[in-house]
Amino acid sequence: MGRFYLYRHVRNDLNQPFYIGIGKKKEKKIGFRHNESEYRRAYSPHSRSGFWYNIAKNGYEVEIMYESNSHEEIKQKEIEFVRLYGRRSLGNGPLVNLTDGGDGVLRMPISDETREKMRKSQLGKKQSPEQIAKRVEKLRGGHFNLGRKQSPEEKERRSKSMKGKIITQEHKDAMRKGAINRKKPPYFSEEYRRKISEKSKSCIRTKEWCDNISNSQKGRIGCMKGKKHSEETKLKMSLAAKGKPKSEETKRKISIAKRGVKNPYKGNHGPLSEDHKLNISLALKGRKMPPGSVAKGWDTRRKNKSICNVPS
Repeated sequence: MGRFYLYRHVRNDLNQPFYIGIGKKKEKKIGFRHNESEYRRAYSPHSRSGFWYNIAKNGYEVEIMYESNSHEEIKQKEIEFVRLYGRRSLGNGPLVNLTDGGDGVLRMPISDETREKMRKSQLGKKQSPEQIAKRVEKLRGGHFNLGRKQSPEEKERRSKSMKGKIITQEHKDAMRKGAINRKKPPYFSEEYRRKISEKSKSCIRTKEWCDNISNSQKGRIGCMKGKKHSEETKLKMSLAAKGKPKSEETKRKISIAKRGVKNPYKGNHGPLSEDHKLNISLALKGRKMPPGSVAKGWDTRRKNKSICNVPS
């Protein structure tokens, strides 16, 4: 057993091999048969030549011939079997392989010219309503990667590919515009949101987890550094926060977080600015004072006044 494998396709009408190929094992995917889940390339009809399709339409069988952890060894085996059976294009055998084998390259880099050709070939193409409906139906109820676990090698590879990437301001603006115009996905139902909320509440962050988050954020420039919210944004934030009741647990956490923090106005008896007075007035308008608070306030003022009038 190994990560790479050699396979052949055998035509049903003549019981004769007509294609030799190599592939890399994939992780098992929900909804696939056992063999197809690992040997996906061997069972896939995509990206084949016209000669292959002409024979495959009459039926064929897939046979896994050899497995190894060495990609070079598998390529060498492919060369040997292609030479053994012979190629149809050279007139020395039944295989429809277009090369002598061994030239398959995993994760082959694509040149910028090829990428540009691929991009232009897709311009102007629109998906039919049936295709869109199929894609939406596939995504409904969860992500297409739902239930799939990434291997440590895949996680490390993704981590390295993202490190050092600089996102331009143009890219950020495009992402922001897309997020604003994006409609709410149909599969985010109330039940789905409730499950996410419950899962988040039950998640306990360990000290190691918090330290990892802290270390990853160190040295990173905040997205709002040097920027200020517009008056319109401030008003929206204010309206969104108003009327939201805080639970006793939230109040307790805020109280603990504020302990030891010095009040910036403590000992500062200077006159308040007109803007400050206006903000205080607007904040207090419409607020009902609890019973007894007014009388308590006047008692405190009288007490302070009497203390200030005591002769030295």
